Amino acid sequence: MRRTWREVIDDDVPGLAAQLSYYFFLALFPAILFLLALASYFPLSNITDDVSRSLSQDRRRKATTNAKAGQGDRGDRKPAKASARKKTSARR
Repeated sequence: MRRTWREVIDDDVPGLAAQLSYYFFLALFPAILFLLALASYFPLSNITDDVSRSLSQDRRRKATTNAKAGQGDRGDRKPAKASARKKTSARR
């Protein structure tokens, strides 16, 4: 077990794993763009429209979730007292 661990460290396996994952995620976005562009040339029942529609639905869902989260913070506060409202309107 010690010998295996020593060889792992000597070969810098954690560093190689980090490099591999970094370059994989760096290349993932252009690869997806390429595959979508390539798919538009094949009759795959409008896959590009389906993908763009699902992405826009996800974006709308996230925006709705974020908006609801922002409203929840305001809704937790206690309403101002009527006397405090009258004082502020009288100052104007």
